[in-house]
Formats: sequence, C-alpha cells, structure tokens
Amino acid sequence: MKESVKLGITLQARGGLANRLRAIASAVSLGQQTGVPVKIGWRLNWELNGRLEDLFEPVTNLDIHYPGALKFNMVYEMPRKKNLYFSALSQRIGWKHILEDPKLDEHELESLVKDGKVFIGCGSTFYPFDGDLYRSLFKPNAAVQRVINEFKERLGNDPYYSFHIRRTDNTSAIANSPIELFKNKIIEIQQADPKAKIFLATDSQGVKDEFGHQFGPAVIFNPRPSARDTLAGMIDATAELWTLANAAQTYGSYWSSYTDAAPLINPKNRLQVLAQ
Repeated sequence: MKESVKLGITLQARGGLANRLRAIASAVSLGQQTGVPVKIGWRLNWELNGRLEDLFEPVTNLDIHYPGALKFNMVYEMPRKKNLYFSALSQRIGWKHILEDPKLDEHELESLVKDGKVFIGCGSTFYPFDGDLYRSLFKPNAAVQRVINEFKERLGNDPYYSFHIRRTDNTSAIANSPIELFKNKIIEIQQADPKAKIFLATDSQGVKDEFGHQFGPAVIFNPRPSARDTLAGMIDATAELWTLANAAQTYGSYWSSYTDAAPLINPKNRLQVLAQ
C-alpha cells in the first residue's frame, strides 16, 4: 500500500466526463505549483466506460491508472457500507491526508501536499487552473475527431449556435432550466436569422425527439442513443462536448459541469446558462 515517494497527490477522479476533466486539471495544477508527482485514478463504470486515452491524445508524464472493481472498492472508493468501510483503513495506511470533495483554499491545499501524501476523491474543480492547461491536457484523439467532423459536415461552414440540455438524473438542471427556456431561445434566434444552424447536445432521447419534431433539420444532434456505459457512447459524448464548445454562442443548463466546460475548451465561446 505504501508508495516509495514521500510526497505525492493521488486523485480518484469521480463522476462523469466533464467532472473528471476538471478534477484532473485541478490535480495537475496543484502538482505543478507544489512540485510533487500526481497520480490519477480513473474508474471505468456506467457513468464513463472509456479510458482517457480512448478519448484524448496521450499526455506526456500524466500518470493514470485504471483500478479494477476489487481494488477500487477496497482502496479508492469512498468508505461506505457496500465495501464494509474497508477503504477507510486502506486510505489511512496509504496517505497522510484524505480529502473528499475538498473545499479548502489553495494555500491550505498546498500546505497539506507539502506535509505528506494526499488522497483526493473529487469530481469538480478543487484547485485553480487556467484554460491553457485544460486545453493542453485534453485534445480529442482521431476517433473523437471523426465524430466531430461528422457534426461539422452537417452544420456547414457558417457560425452556429449550440445548446446543452441536461436531463436524466440532474434534478437541479431539470428544475431550474426547463425545456421551454431552450425552445423560446431557438425561436428567438430563428426569428432573427431563419437560416441559423443549431447544435443540440443532450442526454435525453426524449428531448432529441421533441426538438427534432418541432424544429426539423435546423437543429442538428447526434442521432445515436446517449450511452455513457459504452465506449462508442463515450466517443460520441466527447465529440458532442467539443462541438458544443466550438460554437460562438452556447446556451446551457443550470448546475451542469458539461455546460461549464464550453469556455474552457474554447476561450472564444460565449456561454449563457438558461435558468429561471
């Protein structure tokens, strides 16, 4: 369990794609600032069934590992009834400081990292990083780029608008960003520019069907099912995220890390969250 180095950051990236990317960027930034090595844990599960290198170009010196079910539950998972709280013991043996979704300021985090090995379980931004670092870490690979190109071909060469409508299990997005806000914005855009092209990214087949029926070919979306538990689905989800971000103007959902990623991917992107 104990590692050979005295200092180090181990991040178990949690949640879906956009959550994990923000957490990794935070960990790398913290490692760069403190000069200690960073190790990334990436669990393949129903939320994200694809390795980092299945989606992005390789990153030099990024130490990433993929724990199997047993090791994940016994070491990297949050202590809970289903793993008999065994991971609490494993983490106390392996690391001096154990942080779940840390809410510390940057100086407190830096002090802990310099004091001993730190384990962080997180799926959000916990340490500041800039967009240049994010974009250097996450560059779509050839498989993802092929799907991006597929969407670009359908959108054409003119600037387009993009919409992200988060549904399924995100109750905050459903409650605060109702469907009608997005429909009304599309109608407003079409009244100003009847030829406007719109890209829709959503995790709901029902939303795709509804918008396709109402707006027809003016709204472009991925015709394939949203399936985060397959590699093909994750390649599509990554391509959708980059296509969302490459629009000049994005309209997104409340409390969604996927929405919030747009200006990180494209610094020229103008993001507006549609919320009541």
